[in-house]
Amino acid sequence: NKFQIKGTQLNGFCPFNNGISAKKFQLQMLINSCSSSMTNFDVWFVEEEGVTYRLSFILNLYLELTLFRPKMKDRLKGETMPLCQSEPAPVTHLPIKIQEESIYEDSMPILERVRPEWFRKMDGKGEGSQEDIQMRVFSGGITNKLVGFYLNSDKDDVVIVKMYGEKTEMFIDRDEEIKTMQLLHDRKCGPILYAIFDNGIAYEYTPGAPLNVINCRADTVYPLVAKEMARMHSIPLSPEEYEKGSSIWKLLKMFCKLSLEALDSKPEVKARFEAVGISNQWGLLAVEELEVLCSKEPMPLAFCHNDILLGNVILDEKRDVVAFIDFEYAATNYVPFDIANHFNEFAGGEDIDFSLYPDEEFQRAWIGQYLNHLKIGEGKSGYDVDTFYRWVQLCTPISLVLWMVWGIVQTCYSDIDYDFFTFVTVRLPEYNKAMQVIRLHNQNL
Repeated sequence: NKFQIKGTQLNGFCPFNNGISAKKFQLQMLINSCSSSMTNFDVWFVEEEGVTYRLSFILNLYLELTLFRPKMKDRLKGETMPLCQSEPAPVTHLPIKIQEESIYEDSMPILERVRPEWFRKMDGKGEGSQEDIQMRVFSGGITNKLVGFYLNSDKDDVVIVKMYGEKTEMFIDRDEEIKTMQLLHDRKCGPILYAIFDNGIAYEYTPGAPLNVINCRADTVYPLVAKEMARMHSIPLSPEEYEKGSSIWKLLKMFCKLSLEALDSKPEVKARFEAVGISNQWGLLAVEELEVLCSKEPMPLAFCHNDILLGNVILDEKRDVVAFIDFEYAATNYVPFDIANHFNEFAGGEDIDFSLYPDEEFQRAWIGQYLNHLKIGEGKSGYDVDTFYRWVQLCTPISLVLWMVWGIVQTCYSDIDYDFFTFVTVRLPEYNKAMQVIRLHNQNL
């Protein structure tokens, strides 16, 4: 039952057909198409009528395992595949653009493709009725517009239709977002992506409700968030991803460049920001200082969400679990950044109140829960709360700067009814306070 894949160059497929007995095989093989290291990988083949397992030898010494039936993924154990291990399957692209004034009507062709049964006989007698399809607008998003569609007869089966915000293509790589969603779903960390259309995507609804400024600190809730974040951060990176390092500096510098261009195009907005102490060079100077500080710290890298605000954490109280949504900014980053960013978001998104920022005692308890679940390789992370707490404090101003320069761009371009100017300026005192502590700490070293 234990064998090695030597990997002769092969063309075509080597199928495992129906009737394989329930048996565990340990395959020692190259599971990472980007790597040359050998990895132990446990795979369970389970007998089930009508199921075919396919082994595709795609490169010399490389092996990719694909299951034809999505529900059988739960039978696949040993989820240690690096995030970039394989390319996701193509997703249907529909040449449709949804207009805000006709969301319901414009969404029907998309739903007809991803939920054709909704348009068949719904009462068991004749043709289905489009009026049976209900629409719910989700609030809380300040970049994109989200709506959910469902049948009156089955309110649990919801399709989310997300329309991209105005000019968001300037700073979000939508192709990368789609690829990330598919790969995360394969690793049970994200929803199913159903379809892509010209100005958005349709995907699986995550049952539950977003966190709020009250329950995010509840003793029954925050450990769930810490556990899920640790699970996501435990997804292995390929050697190439490690070599690239943190993506945060590239992202920050991109937003700084965009904010400069945006402010130059909006002199009146530029004057408002300058009046409160935010010059057009402020972001670049802040990033330069922070990059030097971080270069001295051996912070671990992982696949990070990079935007775990309260609205992007869905709590399912029935199952006592949380799930993350909206992976628009997901990429390799310093692990403590996700934690620091999440703590900053305790201030809320509508009436932002940084008096709600968690104190040191809470942060240490949260980090302790997180470290209990973080795994690197085959074992525990080996990091301690004191070290991680210090790193979280260092990443706190990075998060603040990121969303400040992001907010400057939104102030100039967004068509969403939201006070982005206040979103930016309310963070400035928090940034100054965080940097004062960091600078003082470095002086005392």
